[in-house]
Amino acid sequence: MLNTDLLQAEELLNAGHVDQSECLVDAALAQGKDVAHLYYLKGRICMKRSDWSGSLENFRRSAELDPNGPASDSCSMIEEILNFYHKDMYNP
Repeated sequence: MLNTDLLQAEELLNAGHVDQSECLVDAALAQGKDVAHLYYLKGRICMKRSDWSGSLENFRRSAELDPNGPASDSCSMIEEILNFYHKDMYNP
């Protein structure tokens, strides 16, 4: 059942149905399912909403559960975006 929910949540997210995808992911997490891919999807959902702290939190949790999964790269990407500093923007 979990694999079906994961696939459906991912398909909904890819189709732009963020709220529906989040409902499926949250329901699976509420059932106590500690699956790295659920946290990865939750991180992607937060990213779509520009919730960077929520995205980082979920990607980090996913990376803890599966260090070789895609969340490690996603976490690094978010950190690079947040740490971006362009000196010319602040010193005209």
